[in-house]
Amino acid sequence: NKKSRGADLNLLREEVRLYSCTPRNYSVSLREELKRTDVIFWPSCLLVKRCGGNCACCSHHCYDCQCVPTRVAKKYHEVLLLKHRGGGRGLLKSMTDVPLEHHEECSCVCKDD
Repeated sequence: NKKSRGADLNLLREEVRLYSCTPRNYSVSLREELKRTDVIFWPSCLLVKRCGGNCACCSHHCYDCQCVPTRVAKKYHEVLLLKHRGGGRGLLKSMTDVPLEHHEECSCVCKDD
């Protein structure tokens, strides 16, 4: 049946898209991402788009391929920042915008040895 083969092909395309090297949601710790251990962020983690997925079917002729960003954007996220006051007098609270890198496009490339 020609129609069912067309539907199967669409399913295969979707499978390839889901598991190939593409931007996908990752949860990142703001303290680690921003390298700030002197403050507390709330929320402590945010979702960002980062490259991930399979490069096993990499068309390049190399031993090892990796999924890397080819287009990156900096996006700002508003979070609550808590910082200890000097002399143990409680916490300073402020809203702040934190810049996080989002990957918009990805590609499989040969990994440097």
